[in-house]
This record gives sequence, C-alpha cells and structure tokens, in this order.
Amino acid sequence: MASLRLYLAQGWPDRQRSCDWALVEAGRVISRGRSAPEHWPLADHTEGMLDPALLGCYVVKLPTKLRQGQERMLGYALEDQLLEDPDRYHFAVGAESANGTRILAMARSHLTAMLAAFDGLGRPLDRLVAAAELLPPTQEDWLLWQSPAQTLALQIGSRGTCPVEAVADIGPLMAATTASPAQLRIIVTPELSVEVHSAGLPVPVVDGDALDWASLGWEAATNLLVGSFRPRRKLGGRWRKALLWGGVALGLYTVVSLGEWAGMAWQSAKLKQNIQNTAHMALPGQPILAPLAQLAAAADLQQHRRGESGIGDFIVLALRAADLLATGSAQEISYETGRLTMQFDSLDAGREKTARDALAMAGLELRVARQAGAVRVAIAIDANGEQP
Repeated sequence: MASLRLYLAQGWPDRQRSCDWALVEAGRVISRGRSAPEHWPLADHTEGMLDPALLGCYVVKLPTKLRQGQERMLGYALEDQLLEDPDRYHFAVGAESANGTRILAMARSHLTAMLAAFDGLGRPLDRLVAAAELLPPTQEDWLLWQSPAQTLALQIGSRGTCPVEAVADIGPLMAATTASPAQLRIIVTPELSVEVHSAGLPVPVVDGDALDWASLGWEAATNLLVGSFRPRRKLGGRWRKALLWGGVALGLYTVVSLGEWAGMAWQSAKLKQNIQNTAHMALPGQPILAPLAQLAAAADLQQHRRGESGIGDFIVLALRAADLLATGSAQEISYETGRLTMQFDSLDAGREKTARDALAMAGLELRVARQAGAVRVAIAIDANGEQP
C-alpha cells in the first residue's frame, strides 16, 4: 500500500497551491516532487507534515496518565504560552520525557480550513504530524533546520522549537537567553551552511547529518487528527462496543484527574500566598498589588543605587525590542516604569513567537494587541499573568 506524504507550509492552499510531496511504499520513498494537487500521484493513504510556523510545540508538566480529549485541561496548562484564547486551539498529546509531556497546539480555524481543502480535493487526510516533533533531540545544544519550504526552525535544547526568519536573528536570540547553548548544530543546504558559519555567532557551529523530511519516523509521531478532527471511518459492532467501554473508562479517569487538578490549584494558591507574604516582608508599608513585579522593581532600585542598569529600564527594554522586533520604524513609543509600549504597522507572527520566548527567558513579558492597520506591543517585567 502506498502513502502520499505532503509537506505543508504557510500559505497552502490559499496563496500557494504547490507543495513538496513524496510517495512512500513499505517505508521507502519511491518517487518525489513538487506540484499542485491535480498533479499529485495516486495513493492509498494521504499524510501531511506541518511546517513549524503553523503550530506550537510545547513541553509541559502534566498530571500523570493524561489522556487525549482533555482539551480544557491542556488549555489551562498552556494558557500563559498561547497567543490566543485556549478555546481557539486544538491540542494533541505527544510523547513523555524527563522534561514533561509534549503538547502540539494548532488554531482550530486553520486546521478546519486545511482539512476542508483536502476533502474538497477528494484527498482526505489520514494522518497529520508536526515537523518540529521529529527533529533530532537536543539537550545542551541548539539545532537549526531548513525546511523544504525554505523556512528556518530553531530547536532550543529541550525547551521546544520556534521559527526563525533569518540567520541574523539567531545571535540576538542567544544573547537574550539566560543560558547559552554549548554549540549550534545545523541541518541545512550547503549555501546556508556557509552563511551560518560566517554569521559570527558566540558559540561553535557544527554541521549535522542530512535530514529527509519524507523519511523521518512518521509512524512514531503524534497524529493531530484526534478528537473532533479524527478521520471518519465506518465502525463495526465490535468497535462500537470497545468505544462505549472506552468512554466509560475515560469518564472515570476524568473524575480522578479533576481531583489531581484540584490539588494543583490548591498548591498554586498556597504558592501565591507565600509570594504575597514574602513581598510584605521585603516591602514593609507598601500595598501589594502585583508582588512579583513589585519585587522586581525593588531589585531594579538596588541595581540603580549601585550604578547598574535594571531589567525594566528604558534603554534595556528598547535594546531588546530593537534586537527582537526589528520591523522598521515604530509609529509610536512610550515608556512607563518597567514597561515599554510601541506601535508598528505590522508584526510577523513568527517573529512575535520568537520574541515572546526570548523575552520570557529573560524574565520579561510580551503582550501584543492587533488592530486595524496597527499593532501595539508592550514589553514589561513578567508579573506572573498581570497585565503589563
């Protein structure tokens, strides 16, 4: 039985109908090419791989034995890392490791439109995986990969994968992290390899082995087509009975899991109270509204008294914004204590995610508000969920 594997990047199929494809039989690629859907070869199954720019790939600590279908719990765990409301995302639970559980998150509207496009072509998807999940694992090293769509994906140790617009963005990203990688491994074309080696990065750069997207371990990858997006199949009586018992088991497990989450909520409340008490002790006589932000501001004050710059100073925030958000001239810029606000004509979603991750590692929070013809950006000391 033959499977048609497709590499799906931003713009497909609205702005770009062609994509890279490979025909696989018995685990071996027998032909490949790049073309529009009407020229794809026939196959028994159709599978898709998503470019890292199309979804989020996270590693988080979750209660034991979490099962697929508990989107509300997954959304709660990722709420601070998602760009939009968790209800707008579809989640898939991946493999577990010592660092936590891998969670894939994709906008429901985008996934719905993509699957509808395949149905309209008469090629419904049987499987959908994430390229970011199948990149070689890293710990202390960072990994740079150029996709078939010529986009760059940067895997930051065990913390996840994010898209990068250009090689020039890697240096500022490393400078903004609290711990630099031991080295940067690259899986790229020969031309881009020369560019990376000559970029003057602050860590050693080594060439990794070649990587073929079509030959990666698709069978072991997490399939995003689960829950309400599961491919429709006709089921016999035996399968219906199995699903019934599975639903009963899932219901029982949900009750147990809710107990675990209630315990976590209690621990969270206790931690917040401890932080509040610490702030009262460190800042006697002051009303405590946002304890972490106020403690950070107090630390800034001590640095100022020693003649040093603080994390929330205008020049520090402005330099970080210039390095990470380089989108041209800002229309407006304003500063209040610990917060820098700017307005741009536009801000690429990939750059926004890269900046958000880099700032979070430095103890800062990025908030973005998109309006008609303008994007407002605020960078401030991370107040643990408080609005900057």
